[in-house]
Amino acid sequence: MKSSSHLFELIKSMTKGEKRHFRLENSKYKQKEKTNFLKLFNAIEEQDVYQEEAIKKKFGAENKINNYRSVKHRLYYLVLESLTIYKDRNKAGYDFSLMIIGQIQVLFNKKLYEQCAKLIVKAKTEFNKKENFISLLKVIDLEIKIIAYYNTYEDILSKRTNLLEESQAILEKQSVLIETKLFDQENRLLYAHKSSEYNESDKNQLLVKLATKKEELEARINSVSAAQIYYQASNLFYIVKGDWENSYKAQQKQLAATEQLMELNLFSWDQYFFSLFNLMAIQSNLRKFDEQKIALKKFTALEKNLKTERDFHLYYLYYHTIKIQQYLLTRHFDKAALLYESYANKMTYPIGSIDPLIELNFHYIASYNYFITGDYETALSTSKLIQDKFTDSLFPGFHGAHKVLNMLTHIELGNLYIIESLAKSTYRYFKKNNLVTEYEKKIFNFMQTQIQKEASTPIPLTNLQQQLKDIKPPTTNDKPLKLIDFQGWMNSKIKGISFQEAINF
Repeated sequence: MKSSSHLFELIKSMTKGEKRHFRLENSKYKQKEKTNFLKLFNAIEEQDVYQEEAIKKKFGAENKINNYRSVKHRLYYLVLESLTIYKDRNKAGYDFSLMIIGQIQVLFNKKLYEQCAKLIVKAKTEFNKKENFISLLKVIDLEIKIIAYYNTYEDILSKRTNLLEESQAILEKQSVLIETKLFDQENRLLYAHKSSEYNESDKNQLLVKLATKKEELEARINSVSAAQIYYQASNLFYIVKGDWENSYKAQQKQLAATEQLMELNLFSWDQYFFSLFNLMAIQSNLRKFDEQKIALKKFTALEKNLKTERDFHLYYLYYHTIKIQQYLLTRHFDKAALLYESYANKMTYPIGSIDPLIELNFHYIASYNYFITGDYETALSTSKLIQDKFTDSLFPGFHGAHKVLNMLTHIELGNLYIIESLAKSTYRYFKKNNLVTEYEKKIFNFMQTQIQKEASTPIPLTNLQQQLKDIKPPTTNDKPLKLIDFQGWMNSKIKGISFQEAINF
């Protein structure tokens, strides 16, 4: 994007509410400046295609603005400032905490201690409700400063004791919150490398250590903020262990805490969408489709609260992804294909710009669905979209599955002459991302050495099946070959039946 069109792009991205907020904010400037800013803002807003020369000519002739570049530059940052205030105006810790602490300090400096104390009560009520522990401690610091100015000695002693106890309770809550954040970070690190064969021992040691910490923390959770992080971390902990039932319970509690925080405007819609989406994804894994229907109703009820175009896109992306996955798992393959095609054609945001992980999942399960039904050409075109639009350095589990699926699709199409090359490059990717176990080694070795280049030669899959017989396949859901029923595919080829008949979800 050229820098000359930055202001145009920014204004065009604004919602009606954001534009209204900017116009109200603009009233604080001097009349002449206010008129210039609004005129330029309105002129740019009215254009469908940016034409700077036309605006410069119009302003130069009609409004005698000699410093057009300066006005445009200042307008850009005024719009940014307005958007920042508009975006954060309901968030804890943005305008209320800074404003009210500043007001308390002003009253203290003016020696209006009684008024100061009254405002402190209001501040503490709000900060407690929003679990803004840092601001609470700042307010107590100010309260300690003023009690000596309008209290008797006995009152000071009493208040001092109460304040120290109050501070201690706040510090404990802050301490638990920090500990839960560290617990969450350790679980994320464990989740990131859980598929590596090179640190299985380290992983098990870390699981034992985290299990102890998890038990200690659960007894001390004393705020909604800490509970939300704790159950989010617990969910990851159980996923690493492959314990989906406990993962589901943790995700339910995490969602409940998230809903409480949403009521206090402490969470954004996309974070809440993701929490609810994760719950429904786990319900799919556990085949809890009746419970998933209830969660989907809750999800669809959110639509009326959405405001921005991005929120709507995120909402529909999550909804369609979970519905396609549901159709696939319940063997409604035609419905899954129709739903994918209807939504994919309506995606106006650049692919990978809303939520790359969910978008990748969305396109991958569609590609897998086409493969299951034998529509290999469409499976390949969807696979090419994944290859072109998503960097394979992110989410290696999905990319690994996509690369294997791509290889199997070429086998089905009879393109055996490229399988050796595809197998080598896919194996290198698996090895680079620590995704290789003995199970994958056998498969890639077979693909590189046993697949014949002549399409008429039968593929000796019975040999591979025998080699894999005593090797435990991947068990966690983000392992690439857990995202594909590879055993089912081998059975379909050996028995001469369709993959759709052989697949076992």
